[in-house]
Order: sequence, then structure tokens, then C-alpha cells
Amino acid sequence: MKKFYTVTAFMLMLPLVAHAENQQKISKQQFGTKWPLSVSSGIVECLPIGRGAVVFKSEEKTYALNGIAKGVAEKHGFSNIEEIWLDDPEFHKIAEEAARVEGVPVEKAIKLMGGPTKINIAPVLDSGTRLCNR
Repeated sequence: MKKFYTVTAFMLMLPLVAHAENQQKISKQQFGTKWPLSVSSGIVECLPIGRGAVVFKSEEKTYALNGIAKGVAEKHGFSNIEEIWLDDPEFHKIAEEAARVEGVPVEKAIKLMGGPTKINIAPVLDSGTRLCNR
């Protein structure tokens, strides 16, 4: 009987262990100036949807990071990463210079340039992709 309880307890914990292997806490402290998000930390996770839906969880929200997650975002209630993805500060410096040279307001220069670019999110996405490839 003791063996039955041990095996049952192990089987109940197995999904928790497998789930923990597919997620990782990441933070601004780890990435330094390359941190692309407005929140200071969160959990990147590979969900078993398709070939792996990479999401970022922070402040009670789950954000879709890769194409698979974005494709099922509505169905699973994932938020758009754009909500917390920071603009690249270098873009604004370039836009200010372009505005000065062209003699137009910065806002117009930004619009002419197609809008602000974002800080590279690849390091965050790569963290999740590595989890999918385990």
C-alpha cells in the first residue's frame, strides 16, 4: 500500500515538474541595457501548443512572444507584447536629428520614418525558444 501512495504522489507531481522545465524567470537585472520591456521581470515559458508557443508572464498577464503564441492569442487570452515592449531610445535620437536637418517637428519626422522602432526582443524570445527545444 505504501508503494501505491508513493507512485501516486509521483504521478501527481510529474506534470508540475514537466511544467517547471518549460519556464524560466528572467529580469532586467540579467539583461541590463538590452532589456526590452517596461516591466522589471517575468516568466518566459514554452507552452505545448503547436510546435511551442513562447509567452512572457508578468503582472498577472500573459503576453504572446512568437508567431505560434500570437496565432492563438485570442483563443487563450494572451495580451499583445506591444503593451510592454519599449521603444528604442536610439530611434528618438535619430528622429530628433532628422527633424533638425529637415526643419520639421520631431513627431512629423517619426511619422515619416514609419514610427519608432523597438528595442531588440530577440534575447527574451530566444530564452523561451530554448525552453521549447529541450
